[in-house]
Amino acid sequence: MAIYPYFSPQQDVYKPWIQIRLGNPSSHQLIQQHIIALIDSGADACLCITDIAKALKIKLDHTKTREFKGVNNQPIQTIKGSVQLYVCNTQLICPFYFTDKLPPSTPIILGHEYFFNRFRITFDFKNKQIELLDNLKKVN
Repeated sequence: MAIYPYFSPQQDVYKPWIQIRLGNPSSHQLIQQHIIALIDSGADACLCITDIAKALKIKLDHTKTREFKGVNNQPIQTIKGSVQLYVCNTQLICPFYFTDKLPPSTPIILGHEYFFNRFRITFDFKNKQIELLDNLKKVN
C-alpha cells in the first residue's frame, strides 16, 4: 500500500496527481525524474504524451490506434504502446495510449483499463490523500 498526498496547484484547489516514474520495457531505459500523473476515474485508459514515448525510444505500433473522447466530447487519436510503470512501490508493464492532445500540466493520465483494474484506489478528500493498494500483492 502507498499513500500519496493530494497536490495543490493553487489555494483551495486539490488534484489527485501523484509522482510516478516511467521506463521502456524493452531497453530498460528510465526517465530519471518523477513525473506527475493524474489519477482519473473518468478516463477509459492510461494516456501519455507522445514526447515521453520519444524520450524513452518506445516503438509505437501505428496499426494499434484508438480514438477516445475528451472534454466536450472532442476526439483524441492515440497509438498504443507499453511502458514500464513505477508506482505504489511496484514495477509493472502497463499499456498506454500515446497522444499529442494532453495538456502540458497533465502529461499522464492513469485510467480504468489496467490501472483501476490493478489497484484499489481510495480518494480520501477529507484528509487530502490517495491510497493505492496493489490488488496482486498479498496483505499480511
